Amino acid sequence: MKIFKTTINSSPFVGVFSCASEKFALVPHSTSQKKVEEIEENMEVKVIKTSLANCPLLGVLCVMFEDKIVVSEIVEESEKKFLEKNGLKVKQLKGYTAIGNLVSVNKNGGIASTLMSPAHAKEIANFFGIKIVQKDIAQSNLVGAAAIATDKGFIVHPNVTKPEFLAMQKIFGVEGNPTTANYGDSFIGNDIVANSKGAMVGEITTTFELTRIDEALRG
Repeated sequence: MKIFKTTINSSPFVGVFSCASEKFALVPHSTSQKKVEEIEENMEVKVIKTSLANCPLLGVLCVMFEDKIVVSEIVEESEKKFLEKNGLKVKQLKGYTAIGNLVSVNKNGGIASTLMSPAHAKEIANFFGIKIVQKDIAQSNLVGAAAIATDKGFIVHPNVTKPEFLAMQKIFGVEGNPTTANYGDSFIGNDIVANSKGAMVGEITTTFELTRIDEALRG
């Protein structure tokens, strides 16, 4: 497991500007080749430079799993075709913009926001081929921002309750840690992009936060 501190678009909020699965990662067009190579080496993924809805907020506008991606309703048709050309299966979910803030998944299951309709949550579950449960986490319906899951572990908003945490362990089938990142940000989905092989973390993340993240994601 390789964890490295970095920025995307000169921002420590790497989870806002990037997203990843076990096979792919998306970064904005402005990302340097050196950073692309760093991500590919540490996370063992194919990196695709792209935009979504003609903007760089990739982590907000999509959810990725393996070689599949669910994208916001405002993503352009040309962008969908570009992702498909690069090896991704794409599903556009109508009625949602910041879909990345609403869903967190790994190979064992997923959690979707209670803001979503049950029908749309089921659409995502069927597309990804996993079971998805709808629930809030840490008094927030932004579960994609409040939690990150990989096939080895998960990290979650520090205000998570014990029953919520135990439910997450059951859903994701892995152990986890509550923590902040980027010097105190509780919505760790903004600050971290991870898979089972590596993770990029916002550069202002503290040593203590990094230890908590590392413990959880190593499994």
